[in-house]
Amino acid sequence: MALLSNISYGVQLFAAELIFLYAFPRRRVFPPRIALALAAILAVNVFNMQFLRQMFPSPAATFAGLLLTIAVSILGMWDAFCSPFLPVLSACMTGVAVQHIAHHISGLVLLLPPLRTADDLGVELAVSALIYLLTWLTLGRWVAKKRIYEDNDKRIILAAVVIILICIGVTRLLHMDMEMSVYATIGTSIYAIICCALALVMQFYIHYSVRARSEALILKRINAEERRRYELSRGNAEQINIKYHDLKHKLLHLEGWLPREELDSMRALIDEYERTYDTGLDALDIVLNEKHLQCRERGISLTVMGDGANLRFMSTMDVYSLFGNLMDNAIEAVEALEPREKRQISLVLERRGEFVYISCINFMEKQVKLREDGLLDTSKAEEAGYHGYGLRSIRAIVEKYQGGISISPEGGMFCLSIYMTGEDGAGG
Repeated sequence: MALLSNISYGVQLFAAELIFLYAFPRRRVFPPRIALALAAILAVNVFNMQFLRQMFPSPAATFAGLLLTIAVSILGMWDAFCSPFLPVLSACMTGVAVQHIAHHISGLVLLLPPLRTADDLGVELAVSALIYLLTWLTLGRWVAKKRIYEDNDKRIILAAVVIILICIGVTRLLHMDMEMSVYATIGTSIYAIICCALALVMQFYIHYSVRARSEALILKRINAEERRRYELSRGNAEQINIKYHDLKHKLLHLEGWLPREELDSMRALIDEYERTYDTGLDALDIVLNEKHLQCRERGISLTVMGDGANLRFMSTMDVYSLFGNLMDNAIEAVEALEPREKRQISLVLERRGEFVYISCINFMEKQVKLREDGLLDTSKAEEAGYHGYGLRSIRAIVEKYQGGISISPEGGMFCLSIYMTGEDGAGG
């Protein structure tokens, strides 16, 4: 029982940190690494309990030993999980806060009359296990789904770490007084729980809110740029159609002056570059004709089936942005594929009852993974480009029309499917 008491803090700390680290990518040879991390935490924990406190029975030595255990746990987890140091520090300190909250809730539970004679360690382990489970079911899985650890604010993390350490230091110092009254114990526990909860709010809610606002601003800038591109593309399309119309008339005047074969070749060339798609919706025609030229330059075969009139419920800019992002994604995926026969993109638009369905299908070279939120698991470099904000933009537009998206990267094919509630005349 004495040994279990000595190592209990290390075990609790290890379990609490894993609540927030389990979704992190793991390094090679992970099992031995994580086992070594646990062994190091327990060894330092036993050293603190058996030797450090005996040689230096002071609050400063106790707090120093606690800091040493936390530091070893952070370094051990950093060695086991394949992530930069800052996200690991954030996750580990969050685990420290949860462990501290569980410890003080256990202390409050032990003040209940029926449990005052119960085994302290047994009650603490039972209460901690329950709190850890609830934390994982709520906060832990939410952090993993939102991938909070991918983007960290150094200032918020530093502030949270300082709050947690000050809270632990103060409460440990107060507990050195073995004659604390019940009211002092309750007050100290409430103080510790509130401080650590505040640190959790700073770590996650505030950080997530700041990131959400930043993403909204980025999407707003992207939408403004897409509006500018749409106006430019519309103007260019009108000018090009006028020029092509004039060229056709001039060719009529050249009949009899040039060989018929040469005239036919010139007409064919003009027809090839002239407006290709006429779907019944100007915004869709503009983006498809623009992307058609890009596909032609890259040797990509583009097939489009559907009636643009089914999208009249959408705003002009939503149509341009949605299909522009769809096509940019597909073009990027196939433009370098070999053999060239794989450079194909299929776009299907159809109405089934009150729903409009859109499918964009293309070959793909690299296997991709899906995140828990249904989007692609992308690298930081890709997040700066289409895959991060492009997919977010698509999803935002689709959800605006009570729809959803699904991604199916299987069998060397990439299929992005969309459904929306379409009501004629609902938009401009």
